[in-house]
Amino acid sequence: VANMLRARGDCVVLPEPPALDAMLRPPVPVQAADHARWIAGLIAATAQPRHGERHAAVKLDSWHVLFLPILRVAFPDVPKIFLYREPREVIASHLRQRGLHTVPSLLDPGLFGIDRTEALAMPPAAYCARLIGRILDAAADAPDLMPIHYRDLPDATIVRIAPAFGLCGREQEMSRAAGSASNQSSFTVTESRCGRRAGNGQRPSGFVSTGRNRLSSRISICALSSS
Repeated sequence: VANMLRARGDCVVLPEPPALDAMLRPPVPVQAADHARWIAGLIAATAQPRHGERHAAVKLDSWHVLFLPILRVAFPDVPKIFLYREPREVIASHLRQRGLHTVPSLLDPGLFGIDRTEALAMPPAAYCARLIGRILDAAADAPDLMPIHYRDLPDATIVRIAPAFGLCGREQEMSRAAGSASNQSSFTVTESRCGRRAGNGQRPSGFVSTGRNRLSSRISICALSSS
């Protein structure tokens, strides 16, 4: 999905920016309003146009779907897409090459509701299954997510995802990039600066201000729970 959006030529694509990962997990307690404002400001600062682009895509990790509540506060009233794969395929992939979130000594298991001592004693396959289940549960509990199975890609990117993001045209550019679409786990945030919301012709409800530059905070969130 990220590769196809990049191929449009009018999208800035930020792949898994470490700064945003850190911002989602502040080291000290933060008020929700302040936290959301910092996240929105970071996106506004890092997703600036490079060559006249009108849109931006920020690719996040799949486990960032657990932070959907604060992302809703930072970017309200926006379309959200959840891309998913067969869980057994995801687990098998992580057992071949462990992602950061699948190693309990690298990422706090408490994020997934798992006791640290219990997590450290669990076999890798069992721990991966638990956290993948937690990620999928978080998506299932979000009524505002549009689920799309990975098998429906790349066509779904053009037919369903791009229209939901308010991105029209440039289908040929996206089609040419379809063969190189990434299979990595991701949670993707797409920001459109079109000044209109898809479907109703109204301006987006949220704005991020950085100095004199105002960016429409119309974000479409995509969680890809695969590897």
